[in-house]
Amino acid sequence: MSIQTQKAILAEYANKQGFTNVRHFIDDGKTGVNFDRDGWKQLIKEVEAGNVAVCIIKDMTRFGRDHIQVGMYMEMFRRHGVRFIAIGHNIDSINPDSLEFAPFINIMSEWYSRDNSRKLKSAFRLKGRSGKRTTNKCIYGYLKDPANLTKNTKEKMLV
Repeated sequence: MSIQTQKAILAEYANKQGFTNVRHFIDDGKTGVNFDRDGWKQLIKEVEAGNVAVCIIKDMTRFGRDHIQVGMYMEMFRRHGVRFIAIGHNIDSINPDSLEFAPFINIMSEWYSRDNSRKLKSAFRLKGRSGKRTTNKCIYGYLKDPANLTKNTKEKMLV
């Protein structure tokens, strides 16, 4: 889902809930597998400074995919009095019952990310071993075989 779509979902939710001072912390193109993300670091600085009352995310997978670190940050939010909301998973820290399933969601998100990574690596290895290219661009001095181009790529070449 694009960042613009996610921002629209979050803004609509915030508006419906009456939250008026909205600020987005964006990590476009960064993986949620780790927390070494500029937008995330900015959010944490604001939380530690006491400038965040509510943190709203689209769903737990947008938060992070390392269940131990996710748990540590959720605890940090609790200590700083930050209300935590994950719209897609119906999690709201104001309702402790909604937090019961969060650890399982986090573990499954981490597992899915690792499983997907293994599958992609395996597919690329197989592709490379069979002599097919594994990159989008040719090595300098080589050309793509026109027989292997997709219809969309051929149309772009004609333009």
